[in-house]
Amino acid sequence: MLNFVAQIFFTQSSQIMRISAHVSLFFCALCLVLLSVMSSCSSNDEKLFVIGVSQPCDDAWRKRMNEEMRRELLFHPNISIEIRNSEYDNAQQSADIDYFVRQGVDLLIVCPNESEAVTPAVTSAYKSGMPVIVADRDVVNDNFTAFISGDNDKVGEMLGGYVVEQMPEGGRILELLGLPDASPSVKRHDSFAKAIASQPSIEVVASLHADWQWSRAEALMDSLLRAGLQVDMVVAQNDQMAQGARSAADRFFSEGHNIRFVGVDALPGEGNGINAVADGRLEASFLYPTAGDQVIRLAVKILEGKPFERINIIPSAFVDRHNAEVLQLQAQQIDHEVETIEMLKERVDYFWQQHNLERTLLYTLLVLFGMVLLFIFFLYRSYYFKKRANERLDRQKKILTEQNGQLRKLSKQLEEATRAKLMFFTNVSHDFRTPLTLISAPIEKLQEIFNDDGKINTGTAKTLLSLAQKNVKVLLRLVNQILDFRKYESGKLELNITTIDLADAVQNWFDAFRGLALKKHIKLELNCQRDNNALGEKSFVAQIDVQKIERVFFNIIGNAFKFTPEGGNISVLMSREGENIVMSISDSGDGIQMEHIQHIFENFYQIDSVNHEGSGIGLAVVKSFVEMHGGTIKASNVEVGTGAMFTITLPVGETTQQTAETLGATETTDPTELAEIAELTDISEETEDKQLPVALVIDDNADVRQMLQTLLSDRYRVLTAKDGQDGLRKAMKTVPNVIVCDVMMPVMDGLECCRRLKAEMCTSHIPVLMLTACSLDEQRVQGHREGADAYLAKPFSAEVLLAQMEALVSNHDRVRDYFGDCFNSTNGLQDEKTAERRDAKRPSDSLETPDEIFLRKLRAIIGKNLGDSDFSVEALGEEIGMSRAQLYRKAKALTNYTPVELIRNSRLKQARQLLATGALTVSQVAYEVGFTAPSYFTKCYKEYFGEMPNELLK
Repeated sequence: MLNFVAQIFFTQSSQIMRISAHVSLFFCALCLVLLSVMSSCSSNDEKLFVIGVSQPCDDAWRKRMNEEMRRELLFHPNISIEIRNSEYDNAQQSADIDYFVRQGVDLLIVCPNESEAVTPAVTSAYKSGMPVIVADRDVVNDNFTAFISGDNDKVGEMLGGYVVEQMPEGGRILELLGLPDASPSVKRHDSFAKAIASQPSIEVVASLHADWQWSRAEALMDSLLRAGLQVDMVVAQNDQMAQGARSAADRFFSEGHNIRFVGVDALPGEGNGINAVADGRLEASFLYPTAGDQVIRLAVKILEGKPFERINIIPSAFVDRHNAEVLQLQAQQIDHEVETIEMLKERVDYFWQQHNLERTLLYTLLVLFGMVLLFIFFLYRSYYFKKRANERLDRQKKILTEQNGQLRKLSKQLEEATRAKLMFFTNVSHDFRTPLTLISAPIEKLQEIFNDDGKINTGTAKTLLSLAQKNVKVLLRLVNQILDFRKYESGKLELNITTIDLADAVQNWFDAFRGLALKKHIKLELNCQRDNNALGEKSFVAQIDVQKIERVFFNIIGNAFKFTPEGGNISVLMSREGENIVMSISDSGDGIQMEHIQHIFENFYQIDSVNHEGSGIGLAVVKSFVEMHGGTIKASNVEVGTGAMFTITLPVGETTQQTAETLGATETTDPTELAEIAELTDISEETEDKQLPVALVIDDNADVRQMLQTLLSDRYRVLTAKDGQDGLRKAMKTVPNVIVCDVMMPVMDGLECCRRLKAEMCTSHIPVLMLTACSLDEQRVQGHREGADAYLAKPFSAEVLLAQMEALVSNHDRVRDYFGDCFNSTNGLQDEKTAERRDAKRPSDSLETPDEIFLRKLRAIIGKNLGDSDFSVEALGEEIGMSRAQLYRKAKALTNYTPVELIRNSRLKQARQLLATGALTVSQVAYEVGFTAPSYFTKCYKEYFGEMPNELLK
C-alpha cells in the first residue's frame, strides 16, 4: 500500500499538481473554519471546573469568606463557583450537599452547621468519588479529601489565657457558646475550660448556647440580668454574640456598668469585631481567619492534581485596642486594592476581547486573500488535468477497494480463529474439570471411609475407586489428544506402521461397544464385504498405525452413541475398492446440518456451542490421523434428518508381511471412557422407608450422577435425571427437598431448567444448587438471575457439597415453619380488609415471590369459602389452578400442613372469633363456618384449642 501511494505522489509531476490543487483548496477551507472557531472561542483553553459550596448560614463571617473565595477566583477564570446557604438548618444543608452531588460538580466545599448531623451527607458525597473539602468545622469521621480551618483549640486556649491574665484575683465569667454540635463550639469551650482551670478563683457562672446569633445572645443576657445574675466578664465564641450581650447590658444598666466583653472572629467592617474593639464596645477579640482565598487555593491544587496537605490549620491572633485601628486600616486598604484589581481585570478582559477580534479579522483577511490567489491558480491548472485525474482516481479506487476487501476477509478470518481458540480453551477447561471432580470427590470420600474406625462399605469404596480410575484414563486421553494435535500442527507426529488385518481389528473394537449398546438399546451392525478375488482373506490387510486408527474409530463411534437416541442403530460397512479400504460409519440420529458439514473437521469448530459437546479438536485430530496415512475422511447425511455418515478411505500400502501378533499386542481403548455405561436406580429400596429428604440430581454425565448418588445416599433419597427436561419432569412429579443441577447439558441446559423450576407454582420453593465447570462470573450472575440458590464449581469437595445442600434444606425448613406459623397462627387468616391494609403497606416497587403469591391466593380462596360446607380440596385446587396431588405437595412443603388441615383450621379460627362476640350459639357458629354437624365441630374445636366451645361463651 505504501509503495503504491509513493508511486502516485512522486512519479507523476502532473498528477502532483492536480492533487496539490485540491489539497490546497481543502486546506484553505479548513483554515477558514478554524479561524471562525477561533473568533468565537476565548483565549483560555483550560478545562472548566465547577465548585459547589455549602454554607450553614449567611452571617458576616460567612459573607467575608464567600467574598474572599470569589476574589481568589479572579485568578482562575476556568473555575466557577455556586454557593448555597442552609440558614442553620441541618436537613437543608444535607439536601444542598445531595444537590451538588446530583449536579456532578467537580469539587465540593462543606462548612458543616453541626458536625454529627451533616456527616452522613458528606460521607455519601465523598464515597461517590467527588473530592470534598471540609472547612471551618469538623465532621465525625475521616471521609473527606482535605480539611482547612482556624485553630479552634488555640482560640479557646488564648481566650482562657486572656481571662486569667485580666482577672488575676478571680471573678465571675459568663460563657456564650455556638451551636451544641458544632466543632468550633466544642473545641473552644474545652480549651477555654482547661486554660482557666489554673485560676480557681475564676468562676464560670453559666455556659449557654446562643447559636452564634446576636439576637439569641441579647435575649439570653437580658434574661440573666433580670434574674439577678452578676458577672464581671462575658466571653463569647464570636463577636456577634458578644455585641448582642453588650447591647442587652447597656440597655439594662442605663447608668453604666463594669462588665467586660470579649469575642472571637475579629472581622473588619461596620458592625464587626475589629470596629467593635476599636470603638470600645468589645474589650478584645481573637482573629479567627475566614481563609476563603486559602480554601480556593487548596481546591485548585486538588482539581489540577498537584500535591496538597490534607489537614490545614490556620493560626489565630489577638486583637485589642492597641492594634484594632491598624487592622481596620489594613482591611480598608485590602478592600480598596480588591476593587482596583477587579476594575483592572474588567479592563484587561475588554482589551483582550478587542485584541482577539482584531487578530481574528486580520488572519481571516490574510487567509481569504491567499485563498483567492490559490483558487485562481489551481482553477487554471485543474482545467488541463481534470480528465487524467479522473482516470487515475478510478484506477486507484478500484485497487483500494480490492485491498479493502482482502483486509476485511483477513480480519474476519482472524476474528473467527481467535474466537474458536477462546472457545477451545474454555471447553478444554470444562473437559478437565469434570474428570477432576470425579477423581477428587471419590478420593476424598475414600479417605473418610478408610480413616473411619467403623465398618467399611466395600461396595461404595469399589464404586468410588472405579469412578476415579476411569476418569484418570479420561483425563489422560484428553491430554494425549491435545498433545497429539499440537505435534501434528508442528509436524513432529510420526506413524508407527504395522501390518494388520483391519477387519479383525475393527471387529474387536466393535465388540467392545456391545455392552454399551445393550444398555442404551441401540442396535449395532458390522458388515465386512470381503472380495472373492485372488486376494481372498487378505482383502483387508493393510499397513497402518493401529493406535491412531483405533482412536479414529473410537472417536467416530463415540460421537454416534452421543447423538443416537434409544432404540436407534449404528452400522459399520467395510469394503475393498482397488488399493483402498473404505469404512463407512453411520447412525440413526438427527444428522448434521448442512451449514456445519463443511466445517466440522476444522480446528476448534463446534456444532453445539451452547450445550457443551467436547473441546472442538476431536474430529480435527481424526482428520489429521487419516491424512497422515494418505487417506481421506468426509462427513455426510444418510438422508435428510435420518442420521450422519462418516466415510474413511485408507490405502492398504505394502502388505507382503502380516503379523498376527500385532493385533493382540495393540493397546486398545476402553469404550467406557467415551460414553456412559452406568444405569442408576432412583431412590433405592434401602432408603425408601427412611424419613430422609429427597434430592434430585440433574447431570448429563452418568459418572457424575453415580458419584453424587453414592455420596448422598446416606443422607438423602436420591433421584437422578440425565438432562434439564427430564429433571423438570421429575421435579414436578416428586417435588424433592433440594435439587443439584449441572449448568451445561443437552436438550435443556441447567439455567433454563432452573428458570422453569422457579417459574412453576408447584416447584418454585425448591432450593437449587448449580454445579458448573466454568469459573466465569458472567455465568454465575446469569444463574442467580434465573433463581439459583447456590453455586459450586467443579472440582468440588464432597463435604462442601453436603454442607451446601444441608444449608439449603435447613433454610427451606425455616421458611416453611415461618409460613406455616403465619398461615395457621391465631390471626393468620385475616379478613379481606385486614389483608388489603397489609398489602397496602408493601412498597409499590416490591415484587412478591411465587410462594408468597401462592399463599396469598390460598388464604384468599379459603377465606372466601369458609361458610361453604361443600367446599373441598378438589374445589380449592381447581380454583387455584393445580391438581389435588400438586396442591397437597405444594401446601405441605410450604406450610407443613395439608390442604384439608388448612381449611379445617381456618374454619376453627373463624369460629373462635364468632364465639368471642357472644352473638351466636355453638350450633349457629358451626353452620356459619361450613361444618355440617355441630358435634363434629365441637370435637375438632376441642382438639385444636384444647377447650370446649361453651367454655369460650362462658
